[in-house]
Amino acid sequence: MRDGRHLEELESQTSKPLTMSILTDDEAFCSKLVSESSCDSESDKCSWCTAGAVAYKCHSIPNAKTLPPAVFKCSNIDAEKVEKKIEEPVKIVKDVESTCNALTSDATCNGMSQCSWCTAGAVADACHSI
Repeated sequence: MRDGRHLEELESQTSKPLTMSILTDDEAFCSKLVSESSCDSESDKCSWCTAGAVAYKCHSIPNAKTLPPAVFKCSNIDAEKVEKKIEEPVKIVKDVESTCNALTSDATCNGMSQCSWCTAGAVADACHSI
């Protein structure tokens, strides 16, 4: 037996069959497209995906759909489902950070409704605006 478990052993221990993601032929084609415009020009096959922590990349649409939507924003995923961003008015709140920072004790800090005493092991305790 090689290191690790065999797929058959894992499948026998699960209630559902295991699924495997297999890259499609389109993935090889799409991954060669290095710009958003070239990727999106192949909108029937490819999706341009962006994320904060990794380089932007063109993927096949089936593979782009498997990326976590909380992390990746991909084009051409769902042409029918277009989200409209509703603009909400911006509330302007006067920040009292400098006032809170001047307070040096837990009691005086928490005595102000706009301040909170913060503690952490890595930095000194301090009062900050909520």
